[in-house]
Amino acid sequence: MKKKVQRKMRYVIMYFVAVLAVLVSNFFAYDLEILLKLRPKIHKSDSTQVHFIDVGQGDAIAIKLSNGETMLVDSGISDYRSKLTTYLDNVIIKNNTLDHLVLTHPDIDHSSNIEYILKKYNVKNFYRPRIFASNEDNTPKCYNPTYDSIIDSLSSFDTQVKFHSDLTIIDENVSVVCLDVLDMYESLEDLDTNQFSPIIIISDNGKKVMLTGDISSETEEKFIEKYPTSALDIDILKLAHHGSKYSTSELFLKVTSPDYVVATVGENSYGHPANDTLARLVAYDQKYDKSTFATLKSTLSDGNIVYTLDQDITINEIDNIDNYNFTSYFVYSIIVETILVYFYLKPYFYVWKRNIRFYVQNRRYEKNKEKENNKIGK
Repeated sequence: MKKKVQRKMRYVIMYFVAVLAVLVSNFFAYDLEILLKLRPKIHKSDSTQVHFIDVGQGDAIAIKLSNGETMLVDSGISDYRSKLTTYLDNVIIKNNTLDHLVLTHPDIDHSSNIEYILKKYNVKNFYRPRIFASNEDNTPKCYNPTYDSIIDSLSSFDTQVKFHSDLTIIDENVSVVCLDVLDMYESLEDLDTNQFSPIIIISDNGKKVMLTGDISSETEEKFIEKYPTSALDIDILKLAHHGSKYSTSELFLKVTSPDYVVATVGENSYGHPANDTLARLVAYDQKYDKSTFATLKSTLSDGNIVYTLDQDITINEIDNIDNYNFTSYFVYSIIVETILVYFYLKPYFYVWKRNIRFYVQNRRYEKNKEKENNKIGK
């Protein structure tokens, strides 16, 4: 009898230790979610974060500003729509609201999911090139069916439509400025759509990221001509046009003087990022005693890449976003607690069932007896 009591006590103690362990584990939910691959590891910070999302051979760059606003620059190709929205839903966007959506230019590797993003989310502000679709009255025009469709659909959405030049955010330590050089071209009618791309500079804590769309070295020179060197001096550079050999010139590297570089690229037949571009990075390092080439990351080899603009610039790499199920650890802890309670109470189920049956039978017996007594009384 004593051994039986001791065995039962050990069982009770083990149960309560297990319950306590699960309860305490909730205090480490964030670390456990990362360990169990419930969510990717991203540096916890109140500083601005720039996410280069893996959308294959295309651009989709999401920004979480330290003032709480969110931004998406371009949207990648349609084949990666699911990965893009999974990333946005679970890492970037809250309450289904996107504060700023920017289309740099109409090419499908940047624009394919724009209409879908406008439909899926509450987009407050949409920014477009100051080039007009073929179905608009204004000039200069761009004859591009994807662009026509996007512009035509804008009237269906409750969003403010603006031009690139209207994109300016200045709030405490964080700022976003959008620079373009379309006014420096004599004719825009036959301009390659890549050159519609603006330069967007995001700054926080004195650290700057430059987004370059698909501009060529010719357009880079126009930016250098139009804007002072101080405006173009940055820390992190997105290689223009996925690292094309026709972009990221030696002069542009000198003026921007990046310490980090990133390429948004997928499997492609163009040779992106080009060997010529990589060679210019190496030559830049040698000439200016830098180590920028060693920092090169690409969405092809590194997956989703996150730069946190804190004092040291923290970098995280996130593999395939579909590897995570984004379920709160708290949900799993509730399930485990429920299972523990079930097994603890299971031995009592038979006793409770027997008592309930006895109670029901007893009540039925008393009612039948009462009926019989009433008949006898009559």
